[in-house]
Amino acid sequence: MIIPPQPAPNGLSDAPLAQGQQASGKIYFDVTGAPPDSVVYNDGVEDVLIWTTNA
Repeated sequence: MIIPPQPAPNGLSDAPLAQGQQASGKIYFDVTGAPPDSVVYNDGVEDVLIWTTNA
């Protein structure tokens, strides 16, 4: 199930950035079920960013 983006205080915009632009803020993840030990951002072809716990 995909949850539509919701605005969050100090959160990043869900609008794309043009090449060379930067943005700062917080990224929030909505997780159902057990707490995750990793979060992966995939661009549809490959994993671009991976956050993991320091286990």
